Amino acid sequence: MNLSSLLWHHQVLYAIIHEAGELSGEELHDCYDAVADQIYAGSPVQPLGRRARRDKIQKLNAYDLVDYDEPTRDRLYWVIDENVEPKIELPAAV
Repeated sequence: MNLSSLLWHHQVLYAIIHEAGELSGEELHDCYDAVADQIYAGSPVQPLGRRARRDKIQKLNAYDLVDYDEPTRDRLYWVIDENVEPKIELPAAV
């Protein structure tokens, strides 16, 4: 229910983290960059920059969908409940 109420950007980030299981911040950004053109093609919504992605991940954390450890530089991200399936399908590039 929490996931369904979130905007497209959150959905994309959640799907990337869910598919990876666990990934570093750098891996997250690389995956996002790899799928952004396809995911946002034909959409009025534009891909996010790195800073905005981090802000969206904080909201995913506040909604108890993802968690991460500190420190920021070496942060790892993972989903809290793997049974919560993403609402979007990522292109095969991830």
